Amino acid sequence: RPVMPNPVSRSARFGFELNRAGRVALDVYDVTGRRVARLLETELAAGVHTAAWDGRDARGVRLGPGLYIYQLSMGGQRLSRRLIMTH
Repeated sequence: RPVMPNPVSRSARFGFELNRAGRVALDVYDVTGRRVARLLETELAAGVHTAAWDGRDARGVRLGPGLYIYQLSMGGQRLSRRLIMTH
């Protein structure tokens, strides 16, 4: 499930489905590979989940326009997708 909307202007919702329960992390990276935000780091049950992002980094500063990568990690598996931030 892709991030909605994409491109993002202010906030976004990430939808994903887990086949099994486990520890999940959802991170946003800039194009240099630096993690700018951690949206989730928790145990989740199997099923459909969503996470919201307000376009801010870990310090609460609104990120500038550009290309970002979001990554969902669980049990050694990673899924990465692109995200475009506009203003």
